[in-house]
Amino acid sequence: MIGMMIAMAYAMCAGLIGGLIASTVLNINLMASSVIGIIIGISIGALFGKLYHWVALLDGFLSGIMGGMMGAMTGEMLHPFYYDSMIKLMLIFHIVTFLIIMCILKEEMNISFSPLIRFMIFHPIGVLVIFLLFFVSTEMAGPIVKEHDSNINHHFPTSTNYP
Repeated sequence: MIGMMIAMAYAMCAGLIGGLIASTVLNINLMASSVIGIIIGISIGALFGKLYHWVALLDGFLSGIMGGMMGAMTGEMLHPFYYDSMIKLMLIFHIVTFLIIMCILKEEMNISFSPLIRFMIFHPIGVLVIFLLFFVSTEMAGPIVKEHDSNINHHFPTSTNYP
């Protein structure tokens, strides 16, 4: 059960981020960005699912398909002004998923972490520090995606002169 949840969570997050980046940063059409997101999601889901069981592999595989399609569609529907914010939001979802899975693995495997790691991952103030450092570093580095025309504008004719 735990293996299925880990494979599904990582596959979904990887597919979402892969599809979103393919449709926003690469500025390619919906078909190609969906395929890229699906391939990334399937690869991650199969990799983590294979570690546990065939059922977990199947769950990761299918979650990767769904995550890749949803990430590509999200990128296609966004206005270019929101590309940067959405990518940062998806990265935060990925970090939160990672932290939750670390908690699951800590309980399941009876692992003891060093005091600094315990503070940064499992204490609310440490998690807040990580998020603040993430936001400060990304804002100081500038936008992730340069503003450009939306993909939607390229699919429709701009002229209304029909024969």
